[in-house]
Amino acid sequence: MTKVKMDLPEGTQTVQEEKIPYDKLYAIAESLNASNAELQRRLNEASLGNFFTRLEFLFKVVKFSEKFPESFVKTCIDEIVDNMTMVPPEKEGDNKENE
Repeated sequence: MTKVKMDLPEGTQTVQEEKIPYDKLYAIAESLNASNAELQRRLNEASLGNFFTRLEFLFKVVKFSEKFPESFVKTCIDEIVDNMTMVPPEKEGDNKENE
């Protein structure tokens, strides 16, 4: 392998690849993890807010059902029932088929 010498003008800086120490990488990873957790929390809050806003509108559609087609009102009622009904968590054994 041959090395090539380049003449650079004065004041020009060269970029050198630098290895980041493990501790610094760990700190960066921890920081990114904390940022991710915060963003996830805020996303969940926004999703919950959207859920309740949608539920309010669904109830308003039912309240003023005479202004909407019957099929649309039925769809809204079905969605309200689905959202208000708790689904029991599945047991681990229920998912596995008998072999």
